[in-house]
Amino acid sequence: MTDEMYKVSHIFVNSVEAPLSQIEDIHDRKKAERFSKLLDLQAKELMYEILEKLKQGADYAELAKNNSEDKVSREKGGDLGEVALNQTLPELAAAIAKLKPGNFSGVVKTSFGYHILKLKQIIPSRKISFKEVKTD
Repeated sequence: MTDEMYKVSHIFVNSVEAPLSQIEDIHDRKKAERFSKLLDLQAKELMYEILEKLKQGADYAELAKNNSEDKVSREKGGDLGEVALNQTLPELAAAIAKLKPGNFSGVVKTSFGYHILKLKQIIPSRKISFKEVKTD
């Protein structure tokens, strides 16, 4: 990983994983597992629908505003601000590192759900002189 920063946006849809090991009753556990799989499948299908719209030229920011479940970034068209690769989930870091500015990723699965990332800009690392950080 590098010290570069990445201006990134994302569209996010949550995926639920039931805490199956904490459910003692076998029937409740099976029901929770079915429900969890159903929600995951619906989230995944929605993200692939969004990805197809992006491939057809739909506006990324509008799709984020209308579909993303990240309440904070949704209002900003999915904007996450500046991200360091070593300070995000490994799956997201790997996807971001492969992108060129202006491009979007495929659907990326993490423990939180599904993401489609868009790289806006790579900000190169630079050395800061002592004079720049010195306080009087």
